[in-house]
Amino acid sequence: STTMSAEEAPSEAPQADPGLEELEKKMSEIQFVITAEDQPETEPLSLSELPEHPEVLEPSEYPDTYKSNTKKEGLVAAFVRNFERQFKQLYSQRKPLWAVVPNECGVEKFVCTTIRPTALPYKELYSFDGAARFVSEFLVYRPLSKPTEPPARLVAPTTTVWSQSGTAFDFSVLLCSLLEGVGYDAY
Repeated sequence: STTMSAEEAPSEAPQADPGLEELEKKMSEIQFVITAEDQPETEPLSLSELPEHPEVLEPSEYPDTYKSNTKKEGLVAAFVRNFERQFKQLYSQRKPLWAVVPNECGVEKFVCTTIRPTALPYKELYSFDGAARFVSEFLVYRPLSKPTEPPARLVAPTTTVWSQSGTAFDFSVLLCSLLEGVGYDAY
């Protein structure tokens, strides 16, 4: 292990980048104006009336892969749960990891197995900006009921597209799946 002498030690804490401070100040001054064109023709629901995850299908209507784990998925989930226990023991002051969570059918799945490389037959979705535009403009964002906590479940990208809505977690899984499907390293 090496130690610094008093002459080598930095005399001051690192200073914030003035460019970033300027940008942050400008961003905080932006005001959003909603015009009549932005208003929906029908009366919108209040956010409290919107479910975090609307049910699209009955659990029996989902494919079998949604309702159970393969042997490999079960083994991976067991390894991850073991890691989560070790993490909790070593870092008890931190929030627990969010790595094995229930899906829309209530089956615990490893988060990484929820991301499914998906290539849709629309050329517009083959670029990162086209895929991001699709997710941001054609789906309804549903805020989490507790914004500082992850959702109680994580739905598959297909369910997000079927419901045409989702949380930030659902959007990120869908976007990663679309980008992975056309060759981007989106992890």
